[in-house]
Amino acid sequence: MKRILIALTGALVWLCVTPASAQRAALLDSIAAHNTTLRALEAEARAQQSLATAENRLPDPELELAYMVGTPDGVPNRTNVNFSQTLDWGVLTGRRRALAQSQISGATAGLAAQRQTILAEASRLLTQAVYSNRLCNELTERLNLATEVARLYQQRYDRGDANALELNKVRLNQGVAEAELRRAEADRRSVLADLQRLNGGKPLACADTAYVEAPLPALADLLQRLDASHPQLTAARQAVEQSRLQTRLQQAMGWPAFTVGFTGEYIRQNNYSGLSLGVTLPLWGNSRALVKQSRAETLARQLDLADARQQLAAEVTQQYALANDLSRTAEQLRDGLAAADNAPLLRRSLEEGQISLLDYLLELSFYYTARTAWLDAERDARLAEARLRSYLY
Repeated sequence: MKRILIALTGALVWLCVTPASAQRAALLDSIAAHNTTLRALEAEARAQQSLATAENRLPDPELELAYMVGTPDGVPNRTNVNFSQTLDWGVLTGRRRALAQSQISGATAGLAAQRQTILAEASRLLTQAVYSNRLCNELTERLNLATEVARLYQQRYDRGDANALELNKVRLNQGVAEAELRRAEADRRSVLADLQRLNGGKPLACADTAYVEAPLPALADLLQRLDASHPQLTAARQAVEQSRLQTRLQQAMGWPAFTVGFTGEYIRQNNYSGLSLGVTLPLWGNSRALVKQSRAETLARQLDLADARQQLAAEVTQQYALANDLSRTAEQLRDGLAAADNAPLLRRSLEEGQISLLDYLLELSFYYTARTAWLDAERDARLAEARLRSYLY
């Protein structure tokens, strides 16, 4: 079986080329394209990018005009003109531009983290949908068998070869099989409704009964890839960088601010005009306090990054061990069922009268319990594996 690199909304994930993996990729792409939460987050990210770009501008210049009437009579009227431009050191030194670019990168990283969360939920639901399909198929076969046994005993009862007690037993068995199938179908409809919600309200079909078969990478390789590219860690790194650049900007804003402009005073036969220069005096230490606060913020973001890295590594390690344990459990149950499949033998023994109806139903319930346990164990293993794969979205 060949292996290819499939792109999922910006993430690269190794998957085996199977119909199940191809369908899973297509469904995840559909959810990424239609999810209303992602659309809203993308719009918010664009707004944040526009705001970051808008803040990388010099303040608007100021123009002041004044016309003053002279008093008493005979005093000439006067016209004053003032035009000034404040120089922003953050813009002139490029520090606002660097901060704006970091904020844009942070918004992109935050959006990627939210996308990863939504696609992880979608992956879980798709795995649950496959389980529901498999369970419904299994319960349909059980109902068909129970219906056939009920038909057989109805014929026996009509011939006088079975009593009413036996007929009631098989009818009760058939009713239980019908109820279990209806409940499983209701659960499947609920899962599909959740998938439709994630798909922006658009119907999403998932009739697959095969799980994605994708071998997990080595734990060390997985942790290394996640440390380099996991969206939450990327967002945390961007938060540290933004805080560091904010500190540099606050330092620049603590420098004396200059205002340059033109000033004119016009009186009849006496005109005065020329350049003007203003400067702020940073006497009260406001800028120093802001720099100190920004440095403390940077330290906090660095601690957040370290915590996020440690938490992610611990979570992935635990999930990796759980997936392997659940996979081994499912394999053991599958092998045990393959070696002890008594369903055809039980049916033949019942038809030939070698066992009683009570023994048949009891043995069949043991077999069904084992198959249900296998289906559940396989679902849990695949859910654990799907969660590990979702870290790479």
